[in-house]
Amino acid sequence: MSVSMREQRRGQPALDLLEEAFAVLRSQPVENLLLYLLGTTPFALSLIYFWADMSGGALAHEHLGKGSLALALAWVWMKSWQAVFAERVKSSIMKAPPLPLTPNRLLRLAVFQGMSSAWALLLLPVAFVITLPAAWCLAFFQNLTVLDRGDDSAPAAQVRQAWQQARLWPGQNHQILLMLSAFSLVVFINFFILLMLLPHLLKMLFGIESIYGMGDLAMANSTLWLIVSVLTFLCVDPLAKTAYVLRCYRGLSLRSGEDLLAELHLSRKTTGIHTLFFGFLVFLTLCGTPGISRAGSAQTPVSGRAQGMVVASELDRAIDAEMSRVEYSWRMPREQIQETNEEPSGFMRTVAETIRYWGESLGDGIEAFFDWLGEVLSKLFPKIGLAKPEGRSEPADLRFLALYIGLGFAICIAAMIAWRHLRRRKGLGPEIVPTDVLLPDIEAEVVDASVLPVNEWLALAEKLLEQGQRRLAVRALYLADLAGLAGADLLNIGKAKSDHDYCKELQRNILTEKDVVQAFFQNIIVFQQIWYGMREVSEEMLEQFQGNHRRIMSHVGAA
Repeated sequence: MSVSMREQRRGQPALDLLEEAFAVLRSQPVENLLLYLLGTTPFALSLIYFWADMSGGALAHEHLGKGSLALALAWVWMKSWQAVFAERVKSSIMKAPPLPLTPNRLLRLAVFQGMSSAWALLLLPVAFVITLPAAWCLAFFQNLTVLDRGDDSAPAAQVRQAWQQARLWPGQNHQILLMLSAFSLVVFINFFILLMLLPHLLKMLFGIESIYGMGDLAMANSTLWLIVSVLTFLCVDPLAKTAYVLRCYRGLSLRSGEDLLAELHLSRKTTGIHTLFFGFLVFLTLCGTPGISRAGSAQTPVSGRAQGMVVASELDRAIDAEMSRVEYSWRMPREQIQETNEEPSGFMRTVAETIRYWGESLGDGIEAFFDWLGEVLSKLFPKIGLAKPEGRSEPADLRFLALYIGLGFAICIAAMIAWRHLRRRKGLGPEIVPTDVLLPDIEAEVVDASVLPVNEWLALAEKLLEQGQRRLAVRALYLADLAGLAGADLLNIGKAKSDHDYCKELQRNILTEKDVVQAFFQNIIVFQQIWYGMREVSEEMLEQFQGNHRRIMSHVGAA
């Protein structure tokens, strides 16, 4: 099987695809990366601010509703501009101009991405709990972003196309996600070490002292982990988007042939991208941080009486006004809010109760499943001590996790074996592969004539003649000649041999039947004229070639 046929079955190797994605990403113009940052940076900053406010702010309960709404809008904004970025990456691959940015297009992108993102928040956690469909779900929602052009395509057609591409080449998809996960872990560790060392470096190099440099764990809070995760996402997600753009581009090209019309010239190197990237990120961070320009600018309004005496009531009021500012609310204790029994009435109350009931039912079902699984495993493997001892449950939990992973692999293997067995019983074969894919690539530069017997070469030639491809049919007939002569021990097929080498070898092995050598020599001349030259295959040439083939095969059968 040729390399191109193998790639059609299994896809491009995952490592090669990621290397190509990295090269494509580096070749992108600066404006494409700025468009990605335009959509992603507001969400990243909003998420960090929202998390810090909810985890440490004294007035978090007052900001919860507005902050959640702003975060959801920032998410839709990010997904829309990520779709624009993916479309521009594909346009650069195809050497085509990108689609114009119009308000109608951006509105369609926002509506579709908002709907698809809502389903992602519901389905992805369930897929990760089940473990098996996680890779397909991730690829599906990535495809919904990279395939969305913001045109007049029906949402159902986009969803169907994204699911088809998610099902294509599952081995490649799993390997891509595994490599991206490993790369993300390395980037995460690097950012974490950098941020942990930053206070010490500032103190060492510039003499700047801060509370974070006083202890090694002073910064180790949930906000730091979120900042490191966001920075990792900003570095890895463009590579992931580019990889899935290439993956969808290759998959759609199997039918459309777009890859045959576009030549990838990825030698351009965009200079200064990283400097602009981090400079733009720092600029947006400084501009988006609330209170930086205002901190310390407002002075305490103090009104005095004669000889500078300050009224106590006015001083208290000024202190209260100053302490009520957002800058000082981070370290203030949260107010204990008395929960009221007032609940929304009408339709919204019904919706809230239904969602709460579904959530509780799902959580109870998952907990019951794991309890049942733990009981079954403890009965099947009583010697490894799955029962949790009092006060020391961690070893049992680790063993339970190991058995859960092993059981998951066993179920996956058993399901795959059963699926293949059922398909064999139905007569469809173990895989849905067209018959043509199992044949060698007849258009390849080098084709080994010994990979098929004579009758299969003749069947391929007849099929090509029915399709009107006479040039390929003549080559199949010539390969049938070689296969027949090699089967009769009159030739030895080798990659380094030329057509005239075969003719000389046949002439040495056949000393009496000169007409067979002459027929083979005539077929070589005709084959070289139509395959390496520009001569068209006429009816007369085809009949002459077939007659010589029959003469050669009659001698092979007699031998």
